[in-house]
Amino acid sequence: MQRFCSVFQQVLKLVPRTEFEQLVQEHGSDRNAKGFDSWSQFVAMTFCQLGRAQSLREIEQGLASAEGRLQQLGVTESPKRSTLAYANAHRPWQLYQSVFHELFSRCQSIAPGHRFRFKSKLLSLDSTTIDLCAEVFDWAKFRRTKGAVFTDAEGREYVFLTNRLDLVAGTIAEIYRQRWQIESFFKAIKQNLRIKTLVGTSENALHIQIWTALIAILMLRYLQLRAKWNWSLSNLIAMIRLNLFTYRDLWRWLDDPFTPPDVGDHDPQLSLLDSTAGGVVLASAI
Repeated sequence: MQRFCSVFQQVLKLVPRTEFEQLVQEHGSDRNAKGFDSWSQFVAMTFCQLGRAQSLREIEQGLASAEGRLQQLGVTESPKRSTLAYANAHRPWQLYQSVFHELFSRCQSIAPGHRFRFKSKLLSLDSTTIDLCAEVFDWAKFRRTKGAVFTDAEGREYVFLTNRLDLVAGTIAEIYRQRWQIESFFKAIKQNLRIKTLVGTSENALHIQIWTALIAILMLRYLQLRAKWNWSLSNLIAMIRLNLFTYRDLWRWLDDPFTPPDVGDHDPQLSLLDSTAGGVVLASAI
């Protein structure tokens, strides 16, 4: 009989533990760890994203409910809220920025190529707004308004401002259209991961939550690209959330999610009943 670890554990394997520990050493994030190391924090915050936990309490209780499976994730026990809050407030958020870039470099190899070709180096930028309450986050500057523009299905004419007067109008319009993918990326994160509700009140904790959200969306996008099944990103996120602690082969499930898992031949040592002509006899295997 084939045995598998949980779906959550297999997803975490996209970030090799040895590579993670090297980054921990570089950033010194385990200095004065006192039993709760950076990997445990990473597991907790990834669970926050994939499990869409609403608060530190839900992270603590969600992991505590799977206590018997935490050791397989490399975590000794579910973190207390105060412990996780302190780690998020004081551990360097740059660790998770580095984890993201390492994972991103590996994902590029299977990412589809862009149909839009531009001879010069092109950097497209966009931004998103995270609403914060100034009374709770005293370090955040309050803004009263925000706005957005960017599409029209009726074919109306738009005027774009640019300082690249050497480019034709069609190229400028295509650059703007390609940049819209960044807006779609922000929308996917806000709708599917834990980023609009913050689990910490410090600026450092905000950075950690955003970077772990970016890591989580990158993991999910990698799974989506590798899968033979035509997953939408939102559907994949929902199904991963429902199966985080399910024990089955992640890659076979991604390719064929609605076929029951193959449990293999029945193990004779697990059989306790032996049918006979005269009835049923209990049998024990040593």
